[in-house]
Amino acid sequence: MSQFATRAFAKNRAEELGFDLWDEFVIPLFFDKLALSDVRKPLLIEGGRGCGKTTLLRYLSHNTQLSPKRHLPREALPKQIGLYLRADTQYLRAFAGDWLNESEWRLAFEHALCLMVMGELFSALTSLASGPQRKIDFPGIEQLDLSIFQDFDSNGGASLNDLLVYVRRSKNRLAAWLNNPEDANRPRFLPLKSVLINLIQSARDQLEFLADVVFFVFIDEYENLLPYQMRVINTLLKHSEPPLIFHIAVKRNGMATRETLGTEQLQEPADYRTFDVEEHLNKDFELFAAEVFCFRLLKSGADIGGAKINSSVLCDPMQITYRRDNEEYRRSTRDLAHSFLPTMSYSQIAEHILDDATLRARLRKMIESALTDRSRDITANQFLRSATAMASVCSAAVLHQGKQPNAVLDELDAYEQGRPSKFSQGEWIHHYFVGTVLSIYLPLQRPCPLYAGFGAFLKLSRGNVRHFLELCHLSMVELDREPKLGESIPVEKQAIAARTASAMFVKETQGSGDQGNRLFLVVNTLGQIFRLSQQRPSQSEPERTHFSIDRGIPTGEAADIIKECIKWSVLFVSQETKVKDARFETDEYVLNPIYAPYFGISFNKGRKLELSQQAATDLLCGSRDQLDTLLRNYKKAWAVVEADQLPLL
Repeated sequence: MSQFATRAFAKNRAEELGFDLWDEFVIPLFFDKLALSDVRKPLLIEGGRGCGKTTLLRYLSHNTQLSPKRHLPREALPKQIGLYLRADTQYLRAFAGDWLNESEWRLAFEHALCLMVMGELFSALTSLASGPQRKIDFPGIEQLDLSIFQDFDSNGGASLNDLLVYVRRSKNRLAAWLNNPEDANRPRFLPLKSVLINLIQSARDQLEFLADVVFFVFIDEYENLLPYQMRVINTLLKHSEPPLIFHIAVKRNGMATRETLGTEQLQEPADYRTFDVEEHLNKDFELFAAEVFCFRLLKSGADIGGAKINSSVLCDPMQITYRRDNEEYRRSTRDLAHSFLPTMSYSQIAEHILDDATLRARLRKMIESALTDRSRDITANQFLRSATAMASVCSAAVLHQGKQPNAVLDELDAYEQGRPSKFSQGEWIHHYFVGTVLSIYLPLQRPCPLYAGFGAFLKLSRGNVRHFLELCHLSMVELDREPKLGESIPVEKQAIAARTASAMFVKETQGSGDQGNRLFLVVNTLGQIFRLSQQRPSQSEPERTHFSIDRGIPTGEAADIIKECIKWSVLFVSQETKVKDARFETDEYVLNPIYAPYFGISFNKGRKLELSQQAATDLLCGSRDQLDTLLRNYKKAWAVVEADQLPLL
């Protein structure tokens, strides 16, 4: 692995970048849409894993806002200071058990949450007082009198330093008690909101520069909370107001309940406002992905020439309008990404198939199997024409649909001579080219160029920054050295990287929450069903990548699994677009395109598979035997002869 690859793209998770992202964060193009300066009610920041929720929240927290790397005069002090908390599954589940009732567990959880927020608050104040210049601009922090906290615990101390020590020791005592429930020395539980409001108001009263500052508490991975813990947080959301407002980040379907500790439930928009990160990111993902790509190259020290892009512009919220509206900037940035990650055009791919002995032999075999006993005086070689390479590739599918060989040859002749042809006007190339190319490559285990290129990486990523970065990283690893100025990553190496990344993300589904193993089975089974469809020589239902369920989702366990699939971005849901006959309209479920290279299927949303209620139940909840039977049934129904299926596990 080259050092360049490690430097530039290896870090693709927020946790790997740390908490201070002052010069590491490309401001997303939707950033001004958050309207943080006007926010006076909680935000529910929603999106799938890898879309950038955590990175965004860490950028909005005090570790970045008050970064020691930043010059921060008083006039630049943010009016909203963020306090970041992450809902850690293992820690949260320690607050459960039959040795306390739920009411007592709620008090213990509220105490733990209070300590975490206090720790963040005191750390933020400490950052403001760090360094000689800040001591001048923000005087009085070290002399703060926070003795009001002693109303809640007389052992707490009155100074900032004393309270920092108090928080650390209180966390230790709480952890010890959780591991030793028989210990009679139960910690003194703090009332979260009363403690925090009093501490914040005391600091605001004493420090004039904090008088109008509002503190935002960002709770990340809300979906990891236990149900009673969600009710605690929901109550804090419902009753948020300056100077303390709570916000949450959550995966889709991650808010399992809107109940509070009272009789009321959370309601939108009265109590909170949803901000869908993926929806906003997808609106201009091509430019943003190109910017992130260039930013990583710049940070690694790579020479990207005289491009109209620099790190300072990308890290400056005031430059968003310029980035969105300057067409020359947008074009040059996208062009740079395309130049480093080139693709092959469809015509180039077709020519490559005809020029490569193995691929040409595979195509010839597909054509020969369609000609058997239908026209003895016509040979497969008559369809293999370099001058009409794309049409020649599509001939295999057209012939397998039962078209007369002489008629197909006539259409080839017309296409070659520039006359009207069904390959162009009839859209045979448009409908069947991608599917046929994938079918040619399927049994050969060779990197398919359809998965290479900046444009292909965008489609495979589908707005997921982490997936995009991993595709770039593995492409650089395949190159195994720093690219020179003007040099691009070879298509074949990109295609290999796409399959490697795809296999990794398929495997990763096993870690997707409590139902990870089931989601892994769903991905593998669905991917192989689509793979079987891809192997149909006729390509009569090309590029199958999504499905609907007759009469809607089955109830019970199947409905829960569908929700988990959507939560973990295994599936994306959309309204059904094409309804055959006069039947019930339902949702469509699209397999995440990042899995496409592993299964050798398309990343486009092509034809839809309609599942019966029983088939959907088997897919979502079935045993291994039922899943194997489901695959065999589709293989038989589609008369797939060359079934080169992957292992189910």
